[in-house]
Amino acid sequence: IDRWNKILQGSELFRGTEGYSVLIKGLPGTGKTSLGLSILEKVCSKYKAKLITLVEPAYQILNLLGLFSFNFNNNLDIIDTTISDLEDTSGYLNKLESSEIKCLMIDGISILKYQEGGLKERTKNLIDRLKERKISSILISEESILGEDKFFEYLVDGVINLSIDAVSRQRFIEISKMRYINYIAGKHSFCFRENIYDNEKKIDLIVNPSIKCYIEEREGKVEEQNNKPINSGIKGFDRLINGNSKEALDSGDTILVLGEPGSGKTLFA
Repeated sequence: IDRWNKILQGSELFRGTEGYSVLIKGLPGTGKTSLGLSILEKVCSKYKAKLITLVEPAYQILNLLGLFSFNFNNNLDIIDTTISDLEDTSGYLNKLESSEIKCLMIDGISILKYQEGGLKERTKNLIDRLKERKISSILISEESILGEDKFFEYLVDGVINLSIDAVSRQRFIEISKMRYINYIAGKHSFCFRENIYDNEKKIDLIVNPSIKCYIEEREGKVEEQNNKPINSGIKGFDRLINGNSKEALDSGDTILVLGEPGSGKTLFA
């Protein structure tokens, strides 16, 4: 995912953390499945993975894959699974273990709360067994105003929240929890963008990290540069500022350029 690592400060999900679990939650249409598949694509560059869909039929997921520029290297298996299959946790996970997969994505995990029996026991049992078998997991959950999904957040290692602004329709991604991994808190925008691959239109998921990512990235360098003079590069400007024809600005200086429309502010900057 383009620029995703800036939010994670250079780290990668599932690298050296077998059994790591991530919950992606949000309202319908926020891009949860697409983000999960984007993360899964990285896993499939080296390992086998499986996608279980509890809500959409497998052919709809395959149709979605055809719209994106994903490349799973034939390492992804997509299947429809019934709730009863998941409830037989031991038997089902034994099958997964024999298939030698490294990551399991479950799309529609929140549907478990509408089944008879204890949601907490079933979900905890599932995640615990995945961790025991060192199978990392991506859980996709529909957000609810009732707050049932809060329980999922306590069980998993990472939580990614997706949202859409009601007015601008801008999409946002926010990490609220990520064990063992440093990340930049706050909302970051993301979008789906069409690109041409082999004369065919494909969609890419593009993350636009907040300005905070770039500020924190430079924090270590700024300390070394403090109080170092800078040449503006504009002939005559440095002399105008302080009489020095070479270096008029100091590291960390902020300059506000004002002027009427068409006066050349952007060109000057």
